[in-house]
Amino acid sequence: KGLRIRILKLGGGLDPDDYVRKEGGEVYGRLLANAPHFWQYLMTEAAAQFDLDQPDLKANAVNDVMQYVAKIQDRVEQIEVARAASLVVSGDVHPRRRSNFVGGERDGGR
Repeated sequence: KGLRIRILKLGGGLDPDDYVRKEGGEVYGRLLANAPHFWQYLMTEAAAQFDLDQPDLKANAVNDVMQYVAKIQDRVEQIEVARAASLVVSGDVHPRRRSNFVGGERDGGR
């Protein structure tokens, strides 16, 4: 409950502990701070997998992401994430522009 999940892909096949030992905690912290939230990652993957110019494929992409968004327990956050996801599929914004979304500049970086 209340988890804010980010997706961080580390190079070299290292797990977080090994990465911190090799590169340092500050480097890892910066990477983690800039890592996409789970739904941003899912939207990026869906946009790469589906042709969002095709209505049926856009629907598939949205449904794939919304099944996870529906599990967000905080109703306000769920609505905001759904709104942000709709902006991505409409082509109004790229999924990684966090200043437009929950967890970005507008909400204080929660």
